[in-house]
Amino acid sequence: MRRLLFGLCIVLPMLGFAQDPISPEDAQAIQATVEAAFDDEDATSVAFEAPIVYRGEVVQLIRFTDDEGRAWLGLYRMQREPDGRWRIKGRRLDRLAALET
Repeated sequence: MRRLLFGLCIVLPMLGFAQDPISPEDAQAIQATVEAAFDDEDATSVAFEAPIVYRGEVVQLIRFTDDEGRAWLGLYRMQREPDGRWRIKGRRLDRLAALET
């Protein structure tokens, strides 16, 4: 499963694997929503990938490293509310040991 998540993080954004393009306004709103929920004070570096549509769901990928040098991948599934706001529908965090320093 970690290899699959790692592949999603690296390959899909490079291939432009979105079924429908996400507008810059939506991408900004999605990132702001996830940033507000992402409160890992131990993170030494954080990288937000561009949101993508995967299997009909909007997904925000985040790569970060904690203060002990461990690499992590956060996969946030997003959902648009009837009023147009974005909310986090689900989250998965996986350690990426192959990328650790």
